[in-house]
Amino acid sequence: MAEIGLNFPGDMRLSPHFAAAVRSRWLRVVLLPDVDLTTWIDEAHELGIKIIGAVARESIGEMTYEQAAEHYAELYDGRLDALQVGNESDHDSSSSWVMTPAELNALLLVFNEAFGFEILIIGPGLVSGLPGYLLEVNLDLVDAIAVHPYGQRPNDSEDWSELPGNFGNVNDLLDGYAQFDRPIWITEVGVSTTECSETFQARYCMAMLSTLKQRTDVPVVCWFCADDAMVPKFGLFEVEPKLAVAAFIEAAEEDPVPAPNYTVGPGVLAKMTEDGTTPGSDECYYPVGVKPSQWSETMGKNGTIYRYLFATNETYRFPPDQ
Repeated sequence: MAEIGLNFPGDMRLSPHFAAAVRSRWLRVVLLPDVDLTTWIDEAHELGIKIIGAVARESIGEMTYEQAAEHYAELYDGRLDALQVGNESDHDSSSSWVMTPAELNALLLVFNEAFGFEILIIGPGLVSGLPGYLLEVNLDLVDAIAVHPYGQRPNDSEDWSELPGNFGNVNDLLDGYAQFDRPIWITEVGVSTTECSETFQARYCMAMLSTLKQRTDVPVVCWFCADDAMVPKFGLFEVEPKLAVAAFIEAAEEDPVPAPNYTVGPGVLAKMTEDGTTPGSDECYYPVGVKPSQWSETMGKNGTIYRYLFATNETYRFPPDQ
C-alpha cells in the first residue's frame, strides 16, 4: 500500500514541520543550483519524513549534466531517500523538460554514475499517457518509473464531470505501464481550484489517494502541491487551508495494510511461522539484484528487522546485525 507524500517548494520557505502537521510521509522537492537543502533534509528526517530530490530543467541552470550531477551528489549523496531524474520528458508543455528517450538515457547515466548507483533512482514523471515512450528508455538505469496521472478519474462509480481533462480511469492508465515490471511512483497528481470547486478538489484528493493506495505496484504517491505559491490554485493551502487539507490528512493517516512476512534463505523464500520463527535456514540475504536503497526498514518482534521491498510489495526478515 502506498505511502502518501506532498510536493514542496525547493527553496526551504516551508518547514518540514508543515509536512508533519498534514501527516505527509514523503516530500518531493526540485533541486536548485543555488539552494543547499542539507540541514532542511536532516530536519525532515528527524521528523520521520523521507525526501525525493527531483532533477528538473531548472536544476541544471548554466551547468552541464556532468557538473550538475557532481554538484548534487556532493551535497546530497547519502541524504536523499530517492532521486528523480527528469520531469515530464514525454510531453511538450511549459512545465515539462522534453527529451527523447536517448537524451533521457544520457541524463540517467550521468546521475547514476555521480551517485554511485546506490541511491534509489526514479524515472521522470510521465504525463502523456503513452507508455510506449519507455520502450527505448534504458530501464536498467532506474529502480522505478513515475507517472503524473493528471485528469484521470479515481473510479467510475462517482460523478467526475467537473474534472479537467477527464481522460480516463487511473487504474487503466497505470495498467498500461505495468508491462515494464517496475514499481510505479506517482510523483505528481492533483487538480487546480481555478478549474473546479474546493469541494470537488477535496473529494478528488480523497478518492484518488484512496484508489492509488490500493495498488500493490505503487509504493509512493505525492500530491501536487503544498500551497498556491508553488503553482496557483493547486495547493492544499492558499493562505488559509482549503477543504482538501482534511482529505489529504485522512488519506495519509490511514494505516497501511501489512505485507506478508517472508524470510530470505539461500536461494529460497519461506513463509514465517506464526511466532515469527523461520521454518528453514536462519541465514538471510538480500535477494539477487536488489540494492540496499530499495528497502524501507521497520523493527519487528525480538529486534528482528523487516525490510519492505518496493518492487514486490513483500516484507522480508533479516537478522538485526545485517
